[in-house]
Amino acid sequence: MRACFLAACLAFAVLAAARAEDPLATIDFCEGQLSLARDGATLAAPGIGDEVYDGDLISTGPGSQATLKLAKATGMSGSIKLAPRTSLYFNLDAIKGERQSEVELIAGQIGVKIKKLGGSPGFTVATESATCAVRGTEFDVIASPGGSILVGCSEGEVSCVSEGVSTSALPGQAVEKRVGAKIARRAVASADFAGFKEKWLADETADFARDAPKAARLIAARYLELSDRLRANHARIAADGALKAWAQEEKSGAGARISDAELERRLTEVGPLLAESRRVLGAMERIAARVDALGELVGGDSAVQGQRVRPGVTVADFFKRFEAAKDADLKRIAVLRRAERQVKRARMEREAGKRGN
Repeated sequence: MRACFLAACLAFAVLAAARAEDPLATIDFCEGQLSLARDGATLAAPGIGDEVYDGDLISTGPGSQATLKLAKATGMSGSIKLAPRTSLYFNLDAIKGERQSEVELIAGQIGVKIKKLGGSPGFTVATESATCAVRGTEFDVIASPGGSILVGCSEGEVSCVSEGVSTSALPGQAVEKRVGAKIARRAVASADFAGFKEKWLADETADFARDAPKAARLIAARYLELSDRLRANHARIAADGALKAWAQEEKSGAGARISDAELERRLTEVGPLLAESRRVLGAMERIAARVDALGELVGGDSAVQGQRVRPGVTVADFFKRFEAAKDADLKRIAVLRRAERQVKRARMEREAGKRGN
């Protein structure tokens, strides 16, 4: 993502210094390549002590790692460790006045160690195929290149839900959700979990690479479908009057409180647009990460590169098309996520008003 591209898409760009909300975390440690994107703009050289806000995208490069220290705004104390090649969004919401923190894992693996400070704050990790809910614990979540998920818990309990099926990861057990299979629990000795997850990820990566042409065909079809939906949704978001009004009010710094009736009208207007955004965004970004992983695995294999993913289109052709369209798609994603965050703040303000805060 390139700085300032949102100005060309919508008048949504707001300087980070102007943020009213509190940071959700600070960068406590980093080694190697670390990226921090906010409202579509990539911050220059993020490092130890830099703050992470609602909606920020944090990514580590090959051979890199980072640790985020949770801030009081989350209602939790603790840390999140990012392994190499990991991307995640850090989100904050409120339900009935209680803070709800969410790590939206796009790719890679994280280690979480948290404890609530008080009250009933929530903390979840959302992946492509499962959601993990915790109340003070220590656990790992891994998203493989092929889309499988592994959750291991060394302290406390993690509730994992996928396709309406719920199970828990406890010390001495792991929960996995493989592509095409139901979520399941496996016995794993806590002392052996590090070796177990290393082998699990190596096996998943090998399976992903083994049938690269088939993976490319499936990924290409899904990516192209989502890209079409993303472009259409972005066009509707860009033309929406309610979002334009919010953006202008925020940009001007007016800060005037709109009437309850006007707020309800705006929320009703944008609701269907943002529902479609939510269905597309995470899937689109995860597919993009999968294309990158696939490219690294088969980039030097001319036999695989020459395989057809559809009539007249080879694996190599698809990679070229993906690279050519990636920047534009990332810009659209940033605009839609910005709109989502804007409306989320409005809903939180409405709820606070009703509660007399």
